[in-house]
Amino acid sequence: MKSIRRSAATALIAFSLSVGFDASHSASADGPVGTGITYQGQLRQAGLPYQGTVGILRFQLFDGAGAGAVAVSAPIEFNDVLVTDGLVTVDLDFGLLAFAGDERWLEITVDGTVLAPRQRLAAAPFALFALSGNEGPQGPTGPAGPTGATGPQGPIGQTGPAGPTGATGPQGATGPIGPQGVAGPTGPEGATGPAGPQGPAGSNSLWTINGTAMNYTGGNVSVGTTLQQGRVTIYPAAGDGGTQIGLYVRNTNTSLQTVAGQFVSDSTNGTALIASALATTGPARALSASTASNNGRAVYGLASAATGENYGVYGESNSATGWAGYFDGRGYFASTTLIGRTTTIGSEIFGIRHPTTTGYGGMYVDVAGANAQPFYGYASAGSALGWTYIEGSTGTWYLNNSGTHLTVETSGDVGIGTTAPATKLHVDGGSDASVAGGGFATFGSTASLNVVIDNNEIMARSNGAVAALSLNHEGGEVRIGQGSGGTGRLITPVLQITGGSDLAEGFDVASHGDVKPEAGMIVCIDPANPGKLVLSSKAYDRTVAGVISGANGIKPGMVMGQENSIANGLLPVALTGRVYVHVETSAGGIEPGDMLTTSDVPGFAMKVTDPNRCHGAIIGKAMSGLSEGERGLVLVLVNLH
Repeated sequence: MKSIRRSAATALIAFSLSVGFDASHSASADGPVGTGITYQGQLRQAGLPYQGTVGILRFQLFDGAGAGAVAVSAPIEFNDVLVTDGLVTVDLDFGLLAFAGDERWLEITVDGTVLAPRQRLAAAPFALFALSGNEGPQGPTGPAGPTGATGPQGPIGQTGPAGPTGATGPQGATGPIGPQGVAGPTGPEGATGPAGPQGPAGSNSLWTINGTAMNYTGGNVSVGTTLQQGRVTIYPAAGDGGTQIGLYVRNTNTSLQTVAGQFVSDSTNGTALIASALATTGPARALSASTASNNGRAVYGLASAATGENYGVYGESNSATGWAGYFDGRGYFASTTLIGRTTTIGSEIFGIRHPTTTGYGGMYVDVAGANAQPFYGYASAGSALGWTYIEGSTGTWYLNNSGTHLTVETSGDVGIGTTAPATKLHVDGGSDASVAGGGFATFGSTASLNVVIDNNEIMARSNGAVAALSLNHEGGEVRIGQGSGGTGRLITPVLQITGGSDLAEGFDVASHGDVKPEAGMIVCIDPANPGKLVLSSKAYDRTVAGVISGANGIKPGMVMGQENSIANGLLPVALTGRVYVHVETSAGGIEPGDMLTTSDVPGFAMKVTDPNRCHGAIIGKAMSGLSEGERGLVLVLVNLH
């Protein structure tokens, strides 16, 4: 069953809309209609009705059709929706509150693709508003009923409103003169007269006057208190309700270079200004600064020394849950910014150091929404180059560099060139491998030995030329096509085998009495067990089948057989090629070129001396010799006939 996926969402997808009430949502057969509606639409892809399964079908109500419209309901999702001839029928229940009397538009999302435009709902769903909405207009008056009997007289009503005021009478005599009004505002102050001569100095005064300046050198000064907490101590007046300012300094000069107040410390370890908020609760502020300028600085710190480890602004908090600095808004740092350390590493402009000596230490990029995408990006000259991010809804991690090229899913599957890895490592999007380049994955330097893989080839290369490809070079089996349904064929122009010298098949071989089968022994067909062999035990035996391979270090080059069938066994039996064979010389010594056959010694061969009996019983030709009276291994070129 096929389904619409994100890769197919670029094709034309359209719904035709049909909406009606769903009576199954009613409270009862006699009660009001329920809040559910039945949606029926036709899904088209490339202009044709779609046939298959939609993975996720999502519906949501909005208060408009444009991009600025606001969702007025929670989304409703259906999984694995079967679509036949393009028809889709679902029951939707957005609840009564979604229909408040205004128009509504339905947004439909198919497997993550939002269909446009949104579809305007017909008037039928808005009838739901009448279930608990405003009262409708009053109906027409019915016909008058018969006149009833006269009731008792009611109580006397309230006095009616006063009548209109009468015409104005003639003007009376003039009254006495009223009292004098309040004085008007004071006029502007006149010009200041010339200053008089300075008077004589007072006796024993701590204040001195020098022109327009007044100096006090006698000690500390307190205002509003008798406490002496510094050279100048100022307390607001008692009972002011907290509205009085202890010290107010203002420079009314509008020049950009004027200073309202300045605090200076000449000490090498001094502090020019200390601000403390002594309250232990509430949003108390030790220092509050503000600016109304569109280019102003509410707080400006300058460390003017050109050397040393100085600070323009220094903040410190002794609370484990407090902050030495807090910014509610954007922050700007024109140069290097370090957190947790004071020295840069390399050419960094931003660095972090966690004080931990064990476990994790670093930083997180946190986003507020569970389905958001936290990312870390790279840019040059103000233009984005690439980024890494996590898809919040799935937890999948992506690396984007002019497209998404690396994907790591929460299962551990890694995709290179694909965003949907099907295995632990899935590489897609390469080219055909050749000695000059290409491929999907390369292992090793292209300037020396390397192995390249594409979607149907493994190639060994060496600096642009072909090279030998080794499989299990140190030993072990190499299996080809042993899975279910595979043919297992190996097609090659030349097959060179360097590990053995004979062609063998696997057979199960039975012993002869106490003699057990071993490499180099002659075997014959076992008539009691079809498909199996037994050690030879008589001369000129025409059931001879071959030699158990592997004697004297000469191994089989190829062993054939079919697993889990009668055509298989534990021992490799050479059918052709060179093998060492156990030989006895009762019929004479062996010379290269002699024909060999079975003997009466179990598993041993001997020299052919009777041409009339050897037909069909010959093992092959001797390639080495053995003296008469000896027993030993002779190299034989197996050629059964």
